[in-house]
Amino acid sequence: MLSQGLMWFDNSKNAPIQAKARMAIARARERLGAVNVCYVDGAQALDGEIEVEGVPVIGAGCIPPGYLWVGWENERGQALPSRAARQDAEQLSYFQF
Repeated sequence: MLSQGLMWFDNSKNAPIQAKARMAIARARERLGAVNVCYVDGAQALDGEIEVEGVPVIGAGCIPPGYLWVGWENERGQALPSRAARQDAEQLSYFQF
């Protein structure tokens, strides 16, 4: 179950699911910090699970057409890092050479 997430709508017919997922994942990372799963409408999903930017993209029947649900799912990894920890990690990355 997602502990936090972002619903992203993109009904463009010509864009591949990888491009849609890349945009949704980028926005979710801006808003949430950490993401580890992206659910898409089952009809948009490719055969099997694909990965975009290190995030699995999974088809799910509960997602409406044109929507992507990006977020953090506790069962997929460790507990969600706290906002303070994510901000600290972000600040440290600015100072690395």
